[in-house]
Amino acid sequence: MRILLFFCRIAVVSISAALAGCSAIYSPVTETDVAQFTTRLTEELAENAPPHQPQLTVYRAVAMAIRYNHTLRTKELEADLAEAKTIAQAGSMLPQLVAQSQYYRRDRPGLSRSSGSALYSGSSEQRSITQDLSLSWNVLDFGLSLVRARQGADKAQQQHEESLRIRARIAEEARSTYWRAVALTRLDMGMARLDRVADEALALTRIAARDKSIDPLVPINLQRDIMTAQRDLVALRTSLAGAMDQLRASVGLAHDAPVTLVSPVEAVHVGPTQFATDDIGTALRQRPEIRQLMYDLRITDDEVGATILQILPGVTFSRTRSSDSNAYLLHEHWVGSGLKVVENLMAIVRLPAELAAIEAQAAVQRQSALATAAMIAMQVHVSRARVAVHHRAYQHARRFATIQSELLRQVRAAVTAEKTSRQTLLREQLSTLLAEIRAVVAFGDLEAAQAAYATARGDEALGGSDVAVH
Repeated sequence: MRILLFFCRIAVVSISAALAGCSAIYSPVTETDVAQFTTRLTEELAENAPPHQPQLTVYRAVAMAIRYNHTLRTKELEADLAEAKTIAQAGSMLPQLVAQSQYYRRDRPGLSRSSGSALYSGSSEQRSITQDLSLSWNVLDFGLSLVRARQGADKAQQQHEESLRIRARIAEEARSTYWRAVALTRLDMGMARLDRVADEALALTRIAARDKSIDPLVPINLQRDIMTAQRDLVALRTSLAGAMDQLRASVGLAHDAPVTLVSPVEAVHVGPTQFATDDIGTALRQRPEIRQLMYDLRITDDEVGATILQILPGVTFSRTRSSDSNAYLLHEHWVGSGLKVVENLMAIVRLPAELAAIEAQAAVQRQSALATAAMIAMQVHVSRARVAVHHRAYQHARRFATIQSELLRQVRAAVTAEKTSRQTLLREQLSTLLAEIRAVVAFGDLEAAQAAYATARGDEALGGSDVAVH
């Protein structure tokens, strides 16, 4: 009974100690920890922010968007980490070299006697130190480690290709956002200049509408035209809202950083000069998705070799150098050699099913490659069509803006000669601003279509948008 109580007490003490240890191990994140961590994040964001760029071109905007994108940087670091892990795991191909030392002590001499004899003899000291240095190498483990290292290297390269794919999307979005911000800037400058004059013109047309000597349809039509132009400008402004903030965020600048957008003279774009089949061939050679699938197929091919290796007998060679401080031994130092062969016979039974599963996986990957190729071909065709459509739309908008500017010049001359009213001049000013902004928006849409075309071909993934960022 006393023994039972003793063990119960030991159990209670052990459980109490374990619970106390668990409470010491578990430490939830506190509000102070969160505050300190977020403060460090804020400081690091400020430290990693790009230098202030008072003037921003589209090329610099693309380069900054790529350089200061934290998601892209994370993907690149993940790819570097996978590569480093592969190199570290390749060390398992080396032989095993194990050194060990053991100290042994007993409280009484290790005496023994033979059967029926009254005499005792000793074969070991009460204290002894043994040392071993063993070198072993398993041929099967070496082969498997080599295959796994190759597969790990292919997976690391897949992650590098993923970072290239993300990079291309960032460049495409940056180009599109830049030209939307340019259109928004020009629209805001024009609307700020014309809003006050538009209110004045509407007031004049309402006064003219009360003049009995004037056809009432004329001032009413002027009011409608002015209001229509204002409505279209407001709708255009709404569609472009937030473009500047989005551009600042994409290039890593503060939301209130002053930026001047330097937009070059809109060059006349031409459509794709190559045939669609040539573009598709270029895209299949350059797109990261294709190379990712190729790495998948290589990994699966290596898996076949790894599966076959696993059914082979494992042969381990060993060589051990030992020493013992026991003075009773005749030989205190000796060298041992060994050869060990191990084979799992059940692995042979599982081999056909495992190979069939690998072949099924390879079939899925080959079909996925066909589906990806078809998707890339579709994207190339769609991007080519978009470039052609937006090129025509831009040409039309540019011609319309040119004609509208010529009309405005004629109306100004007519107002100077007092042949037409100031309200008509204002209407044409609003119409001219609307036509110019629509031309800028059309050019931005064309630039976005060109960026999507470059992404579809895989040009951006190869670093075509890189410029120096200082």
